[in-house]
Amino acid sequence: MVAWNEDRTAERKHTAEVARAVGLRLFNIQLAKGKSVTPHEFLPFPWDEEEKPDDGGLSQMTPEEKKASLEKLKSMLEDW
Repeated sequence: MVAWNEDRTAERKHTAEVARAVGLRLFNIQLAKGKSVTPHEFLPFPWDEEEKPDDGGLSQMTPEEKKASLEKLKSMLEDW
């Protein structure tokens, strides 16, 4: 059931993306050169935000926090 739901969701996303692309082309041909908008500006979808790559939060950690996190992981693995 989960696979079927994921398949249907993928189909809906694809259909929405095609509709957005068609609408965007019709919109952009009416604008002056250099003033065109991106698909995300034209019609943002909820999954546009979801698809951004996640760095796992590591870039937000200070070097001390990274070291402490690795030490904690190391001690957990030693106990295992």
